[in-house]
Amino acid sequence: MNISRGFFFFALLALAPTAAQAQFDQIFGERGAPARGTVVSTTPNEVTLQTTSGNQTFPVNEIKRVTFDGEPNELSRARAAVLAGQLEQALEDLRKIDANSVGRDVVKQDVQYFLALTQAKLALARGGDKNKAAGDMMAFYRANPNSHHHFAAAEVLGDLAMALDNPAAARTFYEELAKAPWPEHKMKAFVLGADALKAQGDYAAAIADYDKVIGANIDTPLAARQKLFSRIGRAESLAQTGKTDEAIKTCEEIIANNASTDAELFGRVYNALGTAYLKANKPQDAALAFLHVDTMFYSDPNQHAQALYHLSDLWNQLNQPDRALDARTTLKNSYAGTRWAKLKS
Repeated sequence: MNISRGFFFFALLALAPTAAQAQFDQIFGERGAPARGTVVSTTPNEVTLQTTSGNQTFPVNEIKRVTFDGEPNELSRARAAVLAGQLEQALEDLRKIDANSVGRDVVKQDVQYFLALTQAKLALARGGDKNKAAGDMMAFYRANPNSHHHFAAAEVLGDLAMALDNPAAARTFYEELAKAPWPEHKMKAFVLGADALKAQGDYAAAIADYDKVIGANIDTPLAARQKLFSRIGRAESLAQTGKTDEAIKTCEEIIANNASTDAELFGRVYNALGTAYLKANKPQDAALAFLHVDTMFYSDPNQHAQALYHLSDLWNQLNQPDRALDARTTLKNSYAGTRWAKLKS
């Protein structure tokens, strides 16, 4: 177990209320004490909590988690495990819950959602039955249109469709995510939708959507991050259309002007740079770019899988067959759930 993640998991677990301890529902934000009362309604946009001072509504985008009075201990532990990235532990706990023993509908919904979410995350990164994961999440999505998990479920369904190499279906779910009322969610939906267009080979349409995000008049930290992701996606799309010099310049600017401690960002930008060098017929430079992802910026499974996919070919071109085999083996063994592994099958 990763020490820092393990500590985070057990810290969350210590804070998770047991059925005997909890006397109320609780809504946790990013900081501060939780709000306490009784959840009386949920919508995709907000959760309403009945408190001693009256009803209060909480926007879903400001909620970190919701816990419920009398919920199964296994659900409390599973939520903590999901937040800490301990997916196998979460799945083990969730499978112990007897749904017939759960009285409140809102708690049953949470059990169903987290079971579907955990299976989806495992399938996306480490293999497993993506079709079953998509079916279970779709069952939750259709049965609970007013759940506060609605937009998160739509995003996961889009990600599963991408992993199943169906970007057209993915776009329909990302379009649902774009219906969220918060600007940053809309921007993320546009980026994901543009990524799907790029995967379909519709680079002109992808660039148009990336440009909408880049030009958005929103300057929050979350918005700034989506703009960076859009610049990277735009650069990769330009490279695919032969505009490799412009793509390389964009990637180099992003690398120079951002902190390399951001592994997700740097994984994306080095993959885009590698793609640009591939299209420019510079295999050594491409291999070096993808190698950055393989050795330094591998925390995002999809980005690492993309780098391994290309390295498994590039090492052969560069007369290093052992390294090519290692890349292919790691892709198949560690990231069987990604579309990149599927492309190698």
